[in-house]
Amino acid sequence: MEKKEVKTACEVCKALGVDSYLLNGAERNKIIVSTFYRVLKNKPLKVKLCTFHDIELFQLGESNFLKQNIEYALELRARFGKEL
Repeated sequence: MEKKEVKTACEVCKALGVDSYLLNGAERNKIIVSTFYRVLKNKPLKVKLCTFHDIELFQLGESNFLKQNIEYALELRARFGKEL
C-alpha cells in the first residue's frame, strides 16, 4: 500500500463519530493516505486514515476492514454509488 502523511481528518473516524486525536494519542496522531485497490471498479481509491485505522486496515485487509467499519462502508456507497 502506498502511504503518505498529510494533515486532515481521518475519514473512518469522521464516519464513526470518533475523535482521532483521542483514539491515537498525541504522539501517534498522524494522517496517512492509504489506497484501497478492491473497492472501486477499475481504479484505486485513496483514503485518509489515522494511525489506528491504517494499522487495522493492514491487519484485517480491505474486505474485513469495511465489514468492521460498516458506517464508513455505507458512506463510501453513498459517495460513489454505481462505481462500487
